Amino acid sequence: MTILTDDEITKLIAEEKVLPTDYPRKFKTKAKSDNKYEEQEFTVLGKGGHTFTIIFRKNKIDFLDFSIILRYMDGPTGSGYNLVRYNGKHIHTNRMEGDSFHDFHKHLATQKYQEAGQRIESYAQVMTTYKSYDEAIKAFIRDLNFSVELPESTSTLKDYGGG
Repeated sequence: MTILTDDEITKLIAEEKVLPTDYPRKFKTKAKSDNKYEEQEFTVLGKGGHTFTIIFRKNKIDFLDFSIILRYMDGPTGSGYNLVRYNGKHIHTNRMEGDSFHDFHKHLATQKYQEAGQRIESYAQVMTTYKSYDEAIKAFIRDLNFSVELPESTSTLKDYGGG
């Protein structure tokens, strides 16, 4: 698997990613075979031509146990890279930095962790912008440059000679 540089990671995260107008319906999780977790995957395209998968995973019993993942799908290699992962509240330790916390947090892809042979998104930071799964989805969409496509019938300022 190719190592993504920090610059490449930053550009992929910043790329505008377009959600369909009915995206909330597509985000509904479904029970997994073990019946302990619900999960859903959803593919979106970035305006820069990249393909991303959003993965929603939540524990049916422990409402603090969830993950919302932004995965970049590298077309030429077929590899998937987890760029960002919004997690629920549990203990996490950043191995290279040696710090630990027990809180809601997001994992971020880094070049440094890849080069050390760790998972690309092993580094994490405490998050204070969400305290639940639903709030985490809203923060994820807001923070990771998602936009919602307009229905074809929607008029814009340009349609009336403006903008």
